[in-house]
Amino acid sequence: MAVTMRDVARAAQVDPSVVSAVLNGSRSIRVSQAKRERILNLVSEMKYRPNLTARGLITRKTFAIGVLAYSTRDRFYAAMMSELQQRLLVRGYAGIYGFWNQESEVEKAYDTVLSRGVDGIITTHDDPPLRPGEIPTVIYGGVREGYDCILYDFEDATCRTLRYLRDLGHRRIGLLGITPQDPRYPGFHKFLEEAGMELRPEWQIPCQGFLADAFPAAMELLKLPDRPSAVIARNDMAALAVLNAASRLGLSVPRDLSIVGFNNIEEVQYCFPAITTNGDDLTQLVEELIETLFHRMAHPDSPPTVRFRKLNLLIRESCAPPRKR
Repeated sequence: MAVTMRDVARAAQVDPSVVSAVLNGSRSIRVSQAKRERILNLVSEMKYRPNLTARGLITRKTFAIGVLAYSTRDRFYAAMMSELQQRLLVRGYAGIYGFWNQESEVEKAYDTVLSRGVDGIITTHDDPPLRPGEIPTVIYGGVREGYDCILYDFEDATCRTLRYLRDLGHRRIGLLGITPQDPRYPGFHKFLEEAGMELRPEWQIPCQGFLADAFPAAMELLKLPDRPSAVIARNDMAALAVLNAASRLGLSVPRDLSIVGFNNIEEVQYCFPAITTNGDDLTQLVEELIETLFHRMAHPDSPPTVRFRKLNLLIRESCAPPRKR
C-alpha cells in the first residue's frame, strides 16, 4: 500500500500536522532543524509520494515550482538544478525549468514555465516585468525591491581573494569574464586601485564562462607579451579553461601562473593542479532558497528579506608566489 503522511508522522513520532508543515514550508508550527531533517529523510527513505492531483483539487495549487536559471552548460547551475529537483520532490513538489544562454532567451524561458502553471518561482534573473506579481518569487544572485533575495557577499569574497594574491606577491592580476557589469568588478577595481596594483584594460578579457568561449579568451590573455602573473576567472569553468590554455602554451601552474575561480564545482577539486576557488555549501544554499520561497507562499504579506551568504576561499594548488622575471 502507498505510504501516507500519517505513516511518516508515526515513524518520526510527531503529529501529521508537523509533517505537513515541514513539507509545505510553513512556519506556523515550530520544528527544530534536527526534527525537520529527520522528517525529510524519512519522507525520502519511505518513498512518500503525496497524491498531487487530489490535493490540487482541494487546495487549488499546482504543486509545481518554476525554476529559471542561466544555462546548465555552467556546471554550477547544473549541480544547483539537480539539488533543487531532489529537495522539491521530497516536499511533494515538481520543478518546471526554464534556461537561457543569452539575454534574448530569458522571456521565452519565463513563458515556457509560466504557461504550465506554478505556485512559486525561484529565479536567477531580477527583471520584474517578466514575473506576475501574484506569484511568490525568490531571486538568487541579485537584489530587487519588494522581493525576497538571496545573494553572495561579493565584496567580501573579492577583497579576500585579492588580499590572498597580494600577500603571495602578485601585483599583475588579470580578469577573465569579469566585466564592468559583473557585481564583483567594482570591488576588484577599488581594491587594486587602492593597493596601487595594475589593472590594465588588455588584462580584462570578456567571456560567458563556458569552456567553448572561455578557452579562446584565456588563450588571448595568456599570449600577451606582457601577461599577468595571476588570473581570476568568472567561474570555475573559465578557470579550467585558463588551466588548459596555460598547458597548451607551455606555462606551468602555479609556477608561471596562478589561477582562482568561483563556485567550487566538483571538477576543480580533482583536476591537476586542483584549482583555488571561492565556494559555498550548495545543499545549504538550495535549502535556504526553498525555505524562503515556501515561507513566502505560506505568508504572502510578510516583509521581503534580503540575505547575503558568505563565500569561502578554498585554497588548493593553483596559486603560488609569482616567478621572478
